[in-house]
Amino acid sequence: MECLKNCCKRLIKKRGAEPDETDGIAMQINPGGSKSSSIDGSHTDYFLSKLPQDGKEVPFILPTTKTSYVQPAASDSHDLLYQMPGVGERPDGSKLHNSNKKNYDSLSSTVSTSSSFQSSTESSCESGEDLGSLCVRLSYQEKEEQVWITLVQCSQLNLPVNAAQKPRIQIRGIITLPKAIHFKTTIKEYSQDTHFMETFVFALSLQTLHRSALLLKLQTHGARKRTAAECVLSLRGLQTRETEQWLRLGPPGAAARKGCELRLATCFQPVYRRIQVRALAAQNLQTSSLSLAQEYAVTVELHGDGIPVAREKTLALKAVEGQCQWNAVFYLELGALHPSSCRLSIQLFVRTSLKKKRCVGQVQLGLAVPNPEAVEQWKDTIEHPEKVVTAWHAVT
Repeated sequence: MECLKNCCKRLIKKRGAEPDETDGIAMQINPGGSKSSSIDGSHTDYFLSKLPQDGKEVPFILPTTKTSYVQPAASDSHDLLYQMPGVGERPDGSKLHNSNKKNYDSLSSTVSTSSSFQSSTESSCESGEDLGSLCVRLSYQEKEEQVWITLVQCSQLNLPVNAAQKPRIQIRGIITLPKAIHFKTTIKEYSQDTHFMETFVFALSLQTLHRSALLLKLQTHGARKRTAAECVLSLRGLQTRETEQWLRLGPPGAAARKGCELRLATCFQPVYRRIQVRALAAQNLQTSSLSLAQEYAVTVELHGDGIPVAREKTLALKAVEGQCQWNAVFYLELGALHPSSCRLSIQLFVRTSLKKKRCVGQVQLGLAVPNPEAVEQWKDTIEHPEKVVTAWHAVT
């Protein structure tokens, strides 16, 4: 500081004279006293120093700053285009369709890209009205922490549309996270067999995906846009190996549960003539966008010969990030009934702060129920007494 003060005093006295060669440091500043920045981001203010031997000037300047991507502000649109270099091929080497088009979702901070995907039949719509089927491929790249979703094609479409109006169709997908991720295909001409072959890539952790579901809506574009069919797929079974399945399309509203699942444990205790049922947890539950608090509860009913025999229920709990954990244990007395002739009906209820209660859906366990996984769990339970059999089931 003393050196700088002395330099300033000499400059004031000499008023335009050249600085002495023996002065240690000379300071150059911009007129006006304010700092300015160049286009590349480096400041023009700098200090010069003289080496004592050869007088070589060594400038001290601020380093140039590298431009980086900044998260855009939240927007109502989920279709902001953002170029992401480095993603041009699928893991198997096949080229992406429209690989230069990327969707950047500002709400979820995930990058998506067009590509193809197929899924499993366990989440097909349980509606009696069959409107066709949708082929999907699904895989997870563990190294990059990316999920690859490919919408391949629709087959045997049977939509209530007017062919004379030449309608067009589009598939809109939703990953049901607390902050839902939306994506959509290009618009195609309607036909009974329509090919899409578009892949979407999202950077999400596998643990997060296992707690969510994929909702697919088939929309028609005519005089106005509307949802003509939909289906839902649980992502609980997502794995690194690519899978390909066909999903049944049902009427709108049939997939309103959006992949809600219950984890149930059963155990046959012949000594006590009872069935032990544990309502462990639920996942992928809907959370209200309103300020109304939502609580979920489960009721368990044992039916023998079509007649309710016993009924129990859990406490109502608030869902946290779409999940509830009860760990409730119930003991349902069989009496003279044989477990092979019994059926369990487990219902999921939601209640708001206004005390309105509605049934989200149910899971049935028994030897004569339409769900093969439920039949397998019940069969394993009664054939292996004292064994605790645990499984996840989609709420229908």
